[in-house]
This record gives sequence, structure tokens and C-alpha cells, in this order.
Amino acid sequence: MDLTPREINEKRFNDSFRGYKQEQVDLFLDEVAVSFERVFTENQTLHHRIKSLEEQLSEARTAEDMLKRMLVTAQKTANEAVEAAETQAQNMIMGAEARARLMNDEARASSNEILAKAADHLQQARSTVESLRAFDTAHREKLQRSMEEQLKMLDNLEAFPSSLAEPSEIVIPSLEDAETQQTMPEETIVSEPPDDDQPSNNEQFWGE
Repeated sequence: MDLTPREINEKRFNDSFRGYKQEQVDLFLDEVAVSFERVFTENQTLHHRIKSLEEQLSEARTAEDMLKRMLVTAQKTANEAVEAAETQAQNMIMGAEARARLMNDEARASSNEILAKAADHLQQARSTVESLRAFDTAHREKLQRSMEEQLKMLDNLEAFPSSLAEPSEIVIPSLEDAETQQTMPEETIVSEPPDDDQPSNNEQFWGE
């Protein structure tokens, strides 16, 4: 049974034979009441303090749990963010590598196409040069043969007697006539003076 200071102060004892002195008992009870009241007050104060501390501890534990949950959530969020960043970085790297490979393939294909066209142009240029060289060689040979034939005809004309024909009566044969003349005996060819409207054999040759 818990006693309060008030109950101690209001406590009364019955008189009995050879009992304790009333004044001493009352004085002791007053001292006990004062001491008990002080202890009771301190106890109440401690009780309230303990209750407050328990509430603070409960709040602290609640806050700690909340912080733990927040830390777990933050850690999870951070891990997810790191994973997402790593995934995004890998995707970016893969995309960059794919674009680089595509650009490299396109550049290689373009360079191969350019090289192939250049090789074709070079081959065409070489063919053209060879054709021009062959044409030049053939033309030079033809011109040389023509010049040699003209020189031969001039030599033949110089061998004719001067009294047989006047200069106006000498006709320089064409290339066909020169070839025919090589197989025929040498003889003096006398013809009528050329018509002014008709080109001479030399003009026909150089016109060719």
C-alpha cells in the first residue's frame, strides 16, 4: 500500500495503556511526513523525468528507425542511380562505337569507291596515252614514208633531161602513181598543164 505525505499527517492512533507518548509520536510522524514528502516529490520528479526520457527515447528510436529507412532508401536510390548511370554510359559507349564503326565503314567504302574511280580514270588515261602514242607513231611513220616517197620522186624528176620538158610541163605524181611507177620502167611523164580549178597532186597530198 502506497502512502502519501497527507495520509501520514492525518494518521491518528488510539490511546492505550502504557502506550507511546502522543507528542513524541506526532513529532516523529511529522518528521516522517516531511521526509516522505521530500522523497515522494523527488520520486514523482524522477518518475516524470523517466517518463519524459522514455518518450524522448521512443521518439529517438522512431527517428532512428526513420533515419535507417531513409538511409536504406537513399542507398537504394543511389545504387539505382549508379546502375542507371552505368547502363546509360554503356549504352552511350555502345552507340558511339556503333556510330564510329558505321562512319569508318562508310569512309572506307567511300575511299574504296574513290580509289576504284581513280584507277578507272588512270586506266582510261593510260589507254588514251597509249592510243595517242600509237597514233603518233603511225602518223610519224606514214609521214616519213610519204616524205621518203616524195624525195624519191624528186630524185626521179631531177634525173629527167631538161630538154624533154619545160618546168611547167612537169607533173609530180601522187602517192598511188609513185607506187605504180616503182614497178614500171622509168619514162618521161608528160601531161597537159594542170587546170587552175583542179588542185595539184601536192595539194591533194598535204590536204590529206
